[in-house]
Amino acid sequence: MYRISKPNDNGLTYGLHLYAAIVKNLRGVVFSLSEEKILERGLKWLTRHFKYRSLGFAPSIVEKYKLLERYLERRQFIKLWYPTRDFRTFVNELERLLEIGRVVIESLSFSSAYVSPLIIIGEDSVEELESFSLLKVMSNKQLTDSDIKLHLRIADYSVLDMYAWSVENAHNILNLVIRGKSYNRALEDRVKRVYNDSRRFWRIAENNGKCVVMYLDLLSPLLRKCKAEVMKRLIESYSEVALSAFGIIAGFVLTVQ
Repeated sequence: MYRISKPNDNGLTYGLHLYAAIVKNLRGVVFSLSEEKILERGLKWLTRHFKYRSLGFAPSIVEKYKLLERYLERRQFIKLWYPTRDFRTFVNELERLLEIGRVVIESLSFSSAYVSPLIIIGEDSVEELESFSLLKVMSNKQLTDSDIKLHLRIADYSVLDMYAWSVENAHNILNLVIRGKSYNRALEDRVKRVYNDSRRFWRIAENNGKCVVMYLDLLSPLLRKCKAEVMKRLIESYSEVALSAFGIIAGFVLTVQ
């Protein structure tokens, strides 16, 4: 695995060529707000089972957990950076408008921008993502290592296969917002697409149990939270970068002993 060096642009952004290389090889964006011992348990599992694909951390989670510096010394873990300066400013604005923690906003927006699933470590971390959830896949099954690896791969396919459609759907919704038209049907299409995609997880899906997969979306809660005029200003100011944060994300809840 080629080791991506730290970017030179004041630590803010990669060049396009490095961004493309990371997207090609990224296995997932790691997210957690759990205790360090729970996070480290998950990281040890990832270290053992993903040696040849990169796993990324948003900058804010690296600041929150000092133990991640040790993992960044290993080849499969990388600290992600903002693809562009405007994208960084846009994420700052999302944090202000949604009034949610930096680790959550960065991890979700990076997962979309890097077209990768979110790897959620710790069941209590799921609670922090509730307001972004479009659908959950529940299960009582005790997943083996092979089960986890398979369904992480399926989550990767979900993000990739839905990305172009979900970004185009977001584009249509934002155009309707600008024109003052109803976007309810387009938003319903977003949920329907997620429901259909969730059938991929038929091997583990049950009517109850614990959450194992979350379909996550930054756009839906933003529409609920912000008035039309606020959304219009946001779209007009960040039209070139906003869509890259509005892909639908499959988040896999990694629970290991």
